[in-house]
Amino acid sequence: MTAAASPVMPPFPSLPRPRLRRLPRRTTQGLHTLLAALVCALSLSLAVPALAKSKHYAATGGVAIGGYDPVAYFSQSVAQPGDAGHAVRWRGVTWYFATPENRQAFEMNPAGFAPQFGGWCPVALAAGRLAAGDPDLFRILDGKLYLLETPEAAQVFEATAPETIGKAAAGWKAIPRK
Repeated sequence: MTAAASPVMPPFPSLPRPRLRRLPRRTTQGLHTLLAALVCALSLSLAVPALAKSKHYAATGGVAIGGYDPVAYFSQSVAQPGDAGHAVRWRGVTWYFATPENRQAFEMNPAGFAPQFGGWCPVALAAGRLAAGDPDLFRILDGKLYLLETPEAAQVFEATAPETIGKAAAGWKAIPRK
């Protein structure tokens, strides 16, 4: 018996080539919209860290008011350096406190203890400048803490506090927070 010769098959059968079709116009517009949304999301995710470095607080090295305890201004009427061991993060900056009790008081009402205008000097703001307040030069007026840039600024503030605060508030609103 002889074996019938089997037909020789090519090693790779030729398959029909797929036909490429264009996507409908609505689909491509949808893809463009999706791509635009992804680009926006990416740009927002890159912008969030930049917001943390805003000019909202005068914070050298990310530490507010030079590391001084904001609660001590009110409770002891002194500028007291804080301790990094009693720190809390609020509004993108780190705040130091002399005692755990001061830290707890701040955590219960941070806006009540934080310096006005983010620790920037109100006299400088009223003059159209942005200058960090000196933690050792402070005034508490109507239950609000103001840090002043120089002894001269402190004298101006004492003599013209209501007008200076009004002008500083207007200047504060005009400052971009970037």
